[in-house]
Amino acid sequence: MDQNQDQNSKNSLDLGNILLPKKDAPSVDSARRADAGTLMQQEQAATLKPQASGDSVSRPFVPHTPHGDVAPLQTFQGDIASAIGNKGVSVVSIAAAEANRRGTQPVSQDEQITNTQAPRTLRNITFALIGLLFVAGAVGALGYIVISTSPLPQQQAGVAPFIAIDSTNKVSVPQDIQTAGLMQRLVAAKNSVSISLGLVAQLYIEQQATTTGATPTYMNAQTLLTTLAPSLPQTFVRNLAPVYLLGVHSFGVNQPFLLMNVDSYTQAYAGMLAWETTMKKDLSPLFSYTPAPKIVVQQTPVATTTTASSTVSSTTTNPTPNIPTLQTGFTDAIVENHDARVTKDQSGTINFLWTFLDRQTLVITTNPDTLHEIITRLQQAPILNQTTTQ
Repeated sequence: MDQNQDQNSKNSLDLGNILLPKKDAPSVDSARRADAGTLMQQEQAATLKPQASGDSVSRPFVPHTPHGDVAPLQTFQGDIASAIGNKGVSVVSIAAAEANRRGTQPVSQDEQITNTQAPRTLRNITFALIGLLFVAGAVGALGYIVISTSPLPQQQAGVAPFIAIDSTNKVSVPQDIQTAGLMQRLVAAKNSVSISLGLVAQLYIEQQATTTGATPTYMNAQTLLTTLAPSLPQTFVRNLAPVYLLGVHSFGVNQPFLLMNVDSYTQAYAGMLAWETTMKKDLSPLFSYTPAPKIVVQQTPVATTTTASSTVSSTTTNPTPNIPTLQTGFTDAIVENHDARVTKDQSGTINFLWTFLDRQTLVITTNPDTLHEIITRLQQAPILNQTTTQ
């Protein structure tokens, strides 16, 4: 029996000797992790209730605790209630003190990033706009410098057949213009050409429209030659291509030239030979050219006479210029390695010529230098379409 009692005493537990776990109050970190909605409800429930009249200090509302032995959860609301109860301050004063603290004390890194994010974004946008304006200004200044220092372009030459040209002068004539009127306008246009030495200009002839608002028409080769030379053989006129180049070469004076294309070399050559009788007259004064005079002085041999009473004596005569007879007709000559028909002045200088550069290209001009320039440009010129709309 005693043994059984000792055994029961050993198996029984002494509640007084058992140590229960200590209940620590919740930490500040756990309070911070409390749900925001719960905290809001607790703060609203903690509205201060006025005491008796004359007692300005309000008491916080203490929520009901289902278990009296368990301490309530420590929150920021409880801290505020304790401060109010112990020191007699209000919620408004606490909020004002917190605002002053934030204004005087440096904020945390997270708050600083949040507060400065918008100003930094606006500042970055401002810097980007300033950079774009600077780049645009630099590009504009560079473009202005390049344009201002680049050489001025030459006058637009327009489209011209056969050779490259340096300028174009338009000659506008009426539809019913006659020989004298056309020649007068062409001579005035030739004399008005102002280009540097060695350059070439085109005289572009267009006939005025007969109706208001209509476009002027291009005067083709057939119309040009039949107006200037009414006696020109029609077989030669029909053999001409419509496109031509009436130009001016600046060499000493403005030298005219006429470039044309023919369909048949044989018929064109025969037509030019037939035209030689009136060619210079028909194209004068447009193709009139007076070269600088060249006087050739030749020493005559010394004449000697003998007499019976004296030795040989000599007398001399004054030198006289040897002026050849005037040649008015065309003769054959080799000019710039081409067979040409030429006329010369009294000193033997060529003042008019025509030749075929190939079996299709006919040129009429006034001096070999202009022919040389035409041949040079013809060899360097790109291939152009020689047809035009009539």
